[in-house]
Amino acid sequence: MTPASVRSKLKLNIDVVRRIRDEHPECMAALKNNVAKTLGEASQVLAQRLLNSAEKIPIEKVPAALSMAIDKYQLLSGGVTQRTEHRNIATPEDLEAMFNALPQAKATVIESKEAPNGDVRHD
Repeated sequence: MTPASVRSKLKLNIDVVRRIRDEHPECMAALKNNVAKTLGEASQVLAQRLLNSAEKIPIEKVPAALSMAIDKYQLLSGGVTQRTEHRNIATPEDLEAMFNALPQAKATVIESKEAPNGDVRHD
């Protein structure tokens, strides 16, 4: 029951009702459990109704109905419903420092000569 409905039934000040609720969390746990059971049963009934009338849903409403059903299934089954990525992107200065920190290659430069026909020859 909401604080307003308790107030009207018991003729208590709504602030008193809220304070009792806040000071006795075990009551809230029982309330949440009861609401969860009720919503679970309602979900089953409504899901069955949706399933039974699926072919009657106008085609333009199918994508929204499907996406909502998938989202709720993911949520209830413990699946991921949101993804957040954190990326660390190197700045140009960071990249330059990383390249400068790499070991220098020990290489010999070989000069190339152009052949008469335009090809490049390596000697």
